[in-house]
Amino acid sequence: MADLIENPIINSPFEEPKRYFRFTDDGITDEIVIGRRCIQLCSKDVVSDD
Repeated sequence: MADLIENPIINSPFEEPKRYFRFTDDGITDEIVIGRRCIQLCSKDVVSDD
């Protein structure tokens, strides 16, 4: 896990993101990966009373 990322802004605010910092189970790292980060969604199971 990275203690401090010296320059955390790696993409332009005016363009589609092209790079990101790799995340592991332990947190963010200082390794830069080319591409878009995969999205992970969490959802809550909703139980209806029908």
